[in-house]
Amino acid sequence: MFTYVMRFLFCLLTILPLSLYAAVGDHFYYADWYYEILSETDMTVANLGARSASTPGLVYPTVEHNNKVYTVIELRKESFSSSYTFKNVDFTNYAPSSYKIKKIGDDVFNGTAIDPNTIPPCIEEIGARNFADRNDITSVTLPSQLRILGSSCFQSCANLQSVKGNFHLKKIGDGAFFMCQKLKTVELSYSVEDIGNDAFVSCSALESLIMPSAKTLGTGAFQDCPKLTSISLPSNLVSIGESAFLYCTGLKSIVIPENVISIGKRAFEHCDKAEYILFKPATEPAYVNWKGEAANFTDCFNADIESKMYVPSRKTYEHGIEMISFEDKPLTYTGLSPEISWKNNTPWPITVDTSNLPKTAGEHNVTLTAAFQNPSISLNIPYTFNIVKAPLKVTVNNSERVYGSFDQNYSCSFEGFVNGESESTVKLDLSYVTEANYQSPVGTYPISATLTPANYEPEVISGTITITKAQSTLEIQNLDELSNLKTGEGVIICWISNAPHSELSLGSETTASVELQKMSTLTNGEEAIQYRLIPINPGEGKVGLYASGSHNHEDAYTEFEVKIEDKAGITNVHTDCVSLITRPYEAIIIGKADNAKARLYDINGRLIHNGIDNVIRVAKRGVYILIVNNSRYEVAL
Repeated sequence: MFTYVMRFLFCLLTILPLSLYAAVGDHFYYADWYYEILSETDMTVANLGARSASTPGLVYPTVEHNNKVYTVIELRKESFSSSYTFKNVDFTNYAPSSYKIKKIGDDVFNGTAIDPNTIPPCIEEIGARNFADRNDITSVTLPSQLRILGSSCFQSCANLQSVKGNFHLKKIGDGAFFMCQKLKTVELSYSVEDIGNDAFVSCSALESLIMPSAKTLGTGAFQDCPKLTSISLPSNLVSIGESAFLYCTGLKSIVIPENVISIGKRAFEHCDKAEYILFKPATEPAYVNWKGEAANFTDCFNADIESKMYVPSRKTYEHGIEMISFEDKPLTYTGLSPEISWKNNTPWPITVDTSNLPKTAGEHNVTLTAAFQNPSISLNIPYTFNIVKAPLKVTVNNSERVYGSFDQNYSCSFEGFVNGESESTVKLDLSYVTEANYQSPVGTYPISATLTPANYEPEVISGTITITKAQSTLEIQNLDELSNLKTGEGVIICWISNAPHSELSLGSETTASVELQKMSTLTNGEEAIQYRLIPINPGEGKVGLYASGSHNHEDAYTEFEVKIEDKAGITNVHTDCVSLITRPYEAIIIGKADNAKARLYDINGRLIHNGIDNVIRVAKRGVYILIVNNSRYEVAL
């Protein structure tokens, strides 16, 4: 059964007319016009021209074929046959909105008399040479949707005087208006970006040119336009092609926009009437030939142009005169906007906006806006300046501190703050530097300061910190035990740091004082230790000091010279370590009270040592003896 069905379908297909089938690329006639199918999906065709010159020139927006309706989106002239023509084309029989034509191919209207101003506004591209060599065209307003104007499109239109663009035009092809010798004004829209090579060559009557958004000017774009007296090159312009304005002998001024990065060889050569050329780019553009290869500055301009060439800065330009020169003077931080001194090197009045400049110390790279009054031009001027830090005198105030105190009441005096600033408003990062600490001996020490105040250069004058003696008290207890004095030995309480308990042997009973020498070996500290004192006879002698309370450990034995004097009482005059303070008596018996105790207090009344055993006592005349580090403490009994 399946076989019979397939045979039936095959036979049916073979007897159907071939004209019912259509594919992309197929051609057909409609009302004596020849068409090519472009898309079966979109149902679009291209009009390839009329069968003969006698065919009515009516251009249909849509055509029918095989009971299908196709939209005409292109007019194209086929190269394989010259029998098809668009000579009698007429768009006026249908409303412009009826047309959906996007493209008119190369040479479609070449040799016809169609008015370019009647082309439907939907046209987006007009190909090459469509209106070339037409003497009947005097003005052109390009279709509103036109994006691309082809090469040589209006070439040698001898009587064309004005051209007006639209808001969609992007590109003007090479030689589009070549040799239009009566063309006076060209007004292009903001959308035009690319003006092709030789686009307006030898438009000898061209006086006014408006092209507000062009990015590239091709080689010879406006070559030999002698009546062009001024041009307003757009700020979007990036490159100016080789010979772009060659022999524009009427140009009186040239302003290179700020975004131009390359200028072609001979671009402004033989612009003999140019009074000046003003460069707005921050850095000097590259000079190149049509291949993009490097050229010399002198290859692009007349030889004398450098004397008329004004540039933003000679730091970024090798040629030309600096428009504004700034006085190279030091600027010091004032807290206010710096006052910039500058000189105008151009022949025109200029104002420079120097407001809102950075105020802080350091190097600043800024861009200043310079405004010319005539010509009316504004441009950016790069400027680098340095604000040095303001001097700040910092005096560290002298201070005092008692021995053992942790207080750091340091302070500074300041001289040099500006604009109402002070140590309370400026971040200082202030710290003090001194070798003195809470354990440092009584004396005077230098103290300095380090600080990094923003916008200031500090000069620090050091001060001093004086460590004074701390107040301490020795309390003698159990004095009633003095009546039990045993002559022949005594014990001295000594205030020395980190020293072990040691014994000091001097001999037997004496009525003289003992002066201990070289006691500095026992300095630097606060821990009370004990010494045993055995009196000896007056005269010269030696003291043996044993560490750790041992008499027999010879390695720890140290000898001290001693001097015994009559009638002096027991004293120690060593200023850095130990003082033995007594009242001078005629006769002193040194002894030991087994039950006598002592307590030692610091300046704040804190108990330093409690229950010191075997305090020295002096019999018969009373007791008044203390051993303490008097370089650190002022002791009251």
